[in-house]
Amino acid sequence: MVWRDSRTSTSAGIYGARVRGMDGVKLGSELLLADGNFTKDSPTVASDGADYLVAWVDLRSVGRIKGARVSGATDTVLATGLDLSRSTFHTNYPAVTYGGGVYLLAWTGYPTSTDGNVYAVRVSPADGALLDAENIPLCTLSGHQDMPRVAFDGGNFLVDWRTSQNLFGTRVSPAGRVVDGAGFVIMDQSTPAPPGLPRPGPLHGAGLPL
Repeated sequence: MVWRDSRTSTSAGIYGARVRGMDGVKLGSELLLADGNFTKDSPTVASDGADYLVAWVDLRSVGRIKGARVSGATDTVLATGLDLSRSTFHTNYPAVTYGGGVYLLAWTGYPTSTDGNVYAVRVSPADGALLDAENIPLCTLSGHQDMPRVAFDGGNFLVDWRTSQNLFGTRVSPAGRVVDGAGFVIMDQSTPAPPGLPRPGPLHGAGLPL
């Protein structure tokens, strides 16, 4: 698990620790993944079955997606400060998962103060290198799209994101191909929701959990 922490600075750093799934016991020591010299936020983590990739937002002047690789065998930080996006504008809400031999990292980018777009990039589990020459645009329609989440079904990745009204999604192949173009509607705010199922919207976080 990973979290932001301000224990040693007025700005927040990123920490991590392994936790045993069967009983929640912490294994080993906490790891400092990124210091608090500049505030870091929104950490996310995934594993390829051997090691871990951690991503977060680095808020020095303009938000950037940074990352670290952590050994699952020795609890050591293999590399940190990795550049995990090619954005030139503010970014937020990273989400990562592993499947098909690669990590897929998605996030929201803000090319203007009123538009939020959803992008992704594939990351090598071997060294944290970006496997795509450019960010993969998942949704760049006018308006605000944010808080993506990522899952893998054994064949493709599914990325979902919210707008002010709806929950959308698209599939991405491990080769980096966007399967469904600008995406499809998962839930429409204008139609009644099934009993007990939350509607997507400004007050409902990321909408449906993956």
